[in-house]
Amino acid sequence: MEKCFLLKVDFSQCIDDYMSVHKLKKEDIDLSLRLNSNQSAFNQKELHARANLSLVTKYDFIANDMSIPVLSQKFVDIANLSSEDEFDLVPMTLLDETYSHEYYNSEGEIKKEVSYLKGYYTLNFKILKDYCDTEKSVFRKLRSQPNSRGIVRKIVLSAPEEGFTKIFRIKETASKLFVSQEMKEILQNANITGCLFKEVEVSKKNTT
Repeated sequence: MEKCFLLKVDFSQCIDDYMSVHKLKKEDIDLSLRLNSNQSAFNQKELHARANLSLVTKYDFIANDMSIPVLSQKFVDIANLSSEDEFDLVPMTLLDETYSHEYYNSEGEIKKEVSYLKGYYTLNFKILKDYCDTEKSVFRKLRSQPNSRGIVRKIVLSAPEEGFTKIFRIKETASKLFVSQEMKEILQNANITGCLFKEVEVSKKNTT
């Protein structure tokens, strides 16, 4: 049976539990919600964030406090990711976190004295998959939302006939990122750093 995996950040990359990449503005705290929506809630062409520039270059799947995937150029190239029907590849510029003044000039451009890195990306998912086996998954009901299934406590996926797509999110838990077995092996064989993989239970293939 085809396998599938949760793609998780290896937080051992953090120094004293301090994330490598940080939100630039307070309102960026909702980036995860906006990027994990299939309702076109995100329309920025580029994201800016603060970062430890000496540390961030050591990893390809990077810890951050925005709950979004931050990917290196190597990750994107090895995984052969590009904007497509299911998601957009959103460029990121990482600004030196040690700079203590305003990052932008009066025209909204990055000041010349600010160090920064390009070649990083996140993913804006436009389609959330219906791969969750809701009968075998376990949910915790919420009193505030009695008509919903609630929060997923245990995820069980139903393998589609065509196989899992290489990287995806599902409707029932849109904050989690999944990869196919093939993608896991591609990333591991290329020594992509900063990743952990947790196998997800998969029910027998849906023949309907």
